[in-house]
Amino acid sequence: LKSLSHLLKPLGIETPLECSLNEQALNSRRAEILRQAKRPIAALHPFAGDLRRCLDLKIFLETADRLNEKGFLPLWIGTPSELSRLRSLIAKRERARRLDGEDLFLDEIGAGGVLDLAAAVFASAFFVGHDSGPLHLANSLGVPAVALFTPGEPLRTFPQGRGAFRMIERSSPQGVDAAQIMAEVKRLISDERPELHF
Repeated sequence: LKSLSHLLKPLGIETPLECSLNEQALNSRRAEILRQAKRPIAALHPFAGDLRRCLDLKIFLETADRLNEKGFLPLWIGTPSELSRLRSLIAKRERARRLDGEDLFLDEIGAGGVLDLAAAVFASAFFVGHDSGPLHLANSLGVPAVALFTPGEPLRTFPQGRGAFRMIERSSPQGVDAAQIMAEVKRLISDERPELHF
């Protein structure tokens, strides 16, 4: 926005442009999600517009298992078709227990609109996901995030909101595993949310 504000100077407008989100509209939905969750939420978004940029879903499932063991409720974020694919993988791996309250899926929250996505992300203790709209939404709401650029353009599209973030940057999804993600989550929580005792 700073670079765009110079376009207004010839019109005599000197006020800097600012962008912010009004969280007030999310507060009641956020409170209801937190009430239902009963434990800290870890938002996971294993999808991106280009599948070639995405980590194998098995890595995210392993990450979810580790987060579950640490006392976090995994919240899966994705479109209905992406979440359907994820549920199929979970069932194939004989992990039906995940479908019985061990995980929360975005399409189980409200009507599944943008406000529900924003409220669910805002209710999360932290976010882990690919360079995508949900990552930038989380960051703009101040939710700490682990951002995956596998690959991506982190110098151009890094999270630019008010939330703290850690980045995992690779030229491809290969070589990123659950241990690396958990290490970045631990650093992020130690710095930003020490009350969570990761």
